[in-house]
Amino acid sequence: MFFSPTEYMKPFKISAKCYIRKAVTTLEKHLEEGEIKWFTEHPQFKHFFHMPRDSNHKLMGMWLLFLRTACLEKKNECWFIVNGVPIRYSLREFALMSGLYCHQYPTLYKSMGNTEFVGKKFGAKKTITYADVEKKLLSMKKPSNDRLRMAIIYFLCSVVIGKSKTGDHASPVENFFLRAVGDLKLCETFPWG
Repeated sequence: MFFSPTEYMKPFKISAKCYIRKAVTTLEKHLEEGEIKWFTEHPQFKHFFHMPRDSNHKLMGMWLLFLRTACLEKKNECWFIVNGVPIRYSLREFALMSGLYCHQYPTLYKSMGNTEFVGKKFGAKKTITYADVEKKLLSMKKPSNDRLRMAIIYFLCSVVIGKSKTGDHASPVENFFLRAVGDLKLCETFPWG
């Protein structure tokens, strides 16, 4: 990724579809202490519950870095030149900053887990959206493993992937998310980065 100096004057919008504050606040209000404990003790997710809650995570720092991108042939790395010093931003740096495990996915990960839970909660519905998950989670009043599983799907959609469009153009929830919640141990150990 590289922005040449001729592109510096072009207006463009940097936005994030990741709603950390909303997701964490919703889960903390809706879940019981034992259920929220699953998230606050999760090795990858716990820091999202301990970080400051800014309603508008400003992206000015990202914009300033974009203005300093270096032109490279490697397309899977992003380098910045800051005060004459080249700085690499790759998966390793993302893992350090986000706290998410970013190592190799397990072989055949797409077939891991099962759809039993999703079939039970959503029936034969072909497309399950973020809005469907949020509505179903908020309708579940009693603490249970099912509510915890629904909360995990909600968290993954809100924070890890950041799907929040609603209506006709809403993207479906990742099939792997729907399968993964069938196995809570998989949800604890999978490299979500």
